Amino acid sequence: MAGAVDLSFSSTASLEIFQSNDHELPVVGESTSTERFNRLPWGQNPSSPGSEKFSRGLISGGLVDGNIAL
Repeated sequence: MAGAVDLSFSSTASLEIFQSNDHELPVVGESTSTERFNRLPWGQNPSSPGSEKFSRGLISGGLVDGNIAL
């Protein structure tokens, strides 16, 4: 998230996706980004309902520099 600092004071930006398994939260996906995120919506893919491609939806990110990443 924009303006946030991690425990190691790292300036890198990445998106991690976790999946809840009882009491554990393993990382199931990770992607690096050129900038930190200001907004992060997750929704269904309207162009291919019922399709296996993007079956878990799409994530778009509003980045600090004004760009949008999918």
